[in-house]
Amino acid sequence: MWMLYISEAEKHDKEISDSLKGDMEGILVFTGLFSAAIATFLVESYQQLSPDSGNQTVTLLAQISQQLNGTELPGLPTADSFTPTASAVRVNVVWFLSLVLSLACALSATLMQQWSRRYQQLTQRRGTPHKRGRVRAYLFGGIQRSRLVFVVDVMTAILHAAVGLFLVGLFEFLLPINK
Repeated sequence: MWMLYISEAEKHDKEISDSLKGDMEGILVFTGLFSAAIATFLVESYQQLSPDSGNQTVTLLAQISQQLNGTELPGLPTADSFTPTASAVRVNVVWFLSLVLSLACALSATLMQQWSRRYQQLTQRRGTPHKRGRVRAYLFGGIQRSRLVFVVDVMTAILHAAVGLFLVGLFEFLLPINK
């Protein structure tokens, strides 16, 4: 009887493990590509949070010129007058949040893969059939208590939220271009 239970349990465990493995591989590939795309946009948008060094150079050269000539040029900005636009701040906040969520999903997917491999190792250890059956039942009970399927669904929802945040930031980033 234990051998029949172990045989059926191994089939069921393989289905769960294969399904989990496929889901996690898909999440890892997507999060890797998506995080790289977000990081690329962040490199560009992050520059808007600090003053342009070219403008600073022009301002400093104008101040030196004023001091040497003893004249004052009207309308030159001072070196301390930079403040990033509200739009630039919002874009960077949303994109950094999107990146953090994406990386959290990648970490969760990696941990889930490790857990799946460990589960397979523990349930396939050799021993007496009744001992293997009890170990498998105990571990499977843990799967059910931890609501593994729900965790995978939450990871997917978080990834969707990260994509949504990125799109909101992209809209905000591109909006000033036409003005």
